[in-house]
Amino acid sequence: MTRVQVTRAAALVALAAGALAAGTSSAQAQALDVIRWPTSASVVELIGPPDDRAVGVNPYREESAAKFRCGVPYANLAAFLRVPVSTLARADVIAFEFNGGHPGESGGWESSKWLFSDGTGALTVVWDAVAGASMPAGIVIGNGSVAGADYDRYFGIAAGSAPPVVSFILFDLPPTLATGSLGFQVLVKGYPSGEGDPDPEAIGVFARGCGLSE
Repeated sequence: MTRVQVTRAAALVALAAGALAAGTSSAQAQALDVIRWPTSASVVELIGPPDDRAVGVNPYREESAAKFRCGVPYANLAAFLRVPVSTLARADVIAFEFNGGHPGESGGWESSKWLFSDGTGALTVVWDAVAGASMPAGIVIGNGSVAGADYDRYFGIAAGSAPPVVSFILFDLPPTLATGSLGFQVLVKGYPSGEGDPDPEAIGVFARGCGLSE
């Protein structure tokens, strides 16, 4: 880990601690989520936590992220994303994309196609932003956008350069997929519905106790 990464990680932990101290209620103050960020990816832009580096994909170009190791605690993430705490508690994977001046057709991510695999099993998921639904149904449980300035502030990106709109997507994967395995991988590409050429910025896996299995 480089000095910059160490500094950023320390800043994120401090941010989480500060948010805990400043929580508006005891319930909010206890809402701490741990996200494991990839240490390996097909492109450097997808390695690590949010850092305002995005990469473009389309129906003919795909990128991947892997080796999600022990991660970083975030306080009041549900409030930041404006989703119910119960929804966030069900999520296995979160991903952010840069959306310039406006979100995708359904208010968040542009249409995209995903492959989740753990070395044994795999699942392909299509997010159709025009229809506002995933195939299979019910896998995407959250989709929306936040202001770029708020995104930089929340993730402690000091020299923030996020666009006005940053979108997020939440996946609830079947329990047969071992998201805690070091062999877990995520692949994303565009999907030909509406705009269909998203710009992924970060992909993370939620850790429940930060337990990893080989």
